Amino acid sequence: MIGGASDRYRVLVARAEAIAAGNVEEMPRIPAICHRLSVSQRTLRKAFRSVYGQSPCRRIRVLRLNQARQALLAVDGETAKVTEIAICFGFFELGRFSVEYRKLFGESPSQTLRAAGRDSDMSHGGRAGLRNARIDYQNPLSRAFSAGVMDATQDRDVESV
Repeated sequence: MIGGASDRYRVLVARAEAIAAGNVEEMPRIPAICHRLSVSQRTLRKAFRSVYGQSPCRRIRVLRLNQARQALLAVDGETAKVTEIAICFGFFELGRFSVEYRKLFGESPSQTLRAAGRDSDMSHGGRAGLRNARIDYQNPLSRAFSAGVMDATQDRDVESV
């Protein structure tokens, strides 16, 4: 966080992020968030710039990209696909998702998934990625994804018996 942000701005930003995280299907529009918070778009922009030095739209996209990365690192490439994970986190334009992901992390989503698969194959029957993933169970996006991961892991255990 950037210094000098008022407590009011911090609370406003936290509430806006909670609203954004609660909408799994798509990234909520800034006017809708402002309406729910009863603030102007200008106020919301000022709050995000004060707290993070980023616009609300960019900050929410970066948070979702980070969640998608954690999800890609948490599974192996055999049971999950980049497309499924991207859609789970509200990225429906897959080309744009891939470009933004590469800009932020320096590799494509499929490279991350392949690397995670190699790491998990080397230890503990593919569960290392799940143990090391930092899934925030308070976040609806992470909860929705983690349920899918656990289902995939349970299916894998049944097949290996």
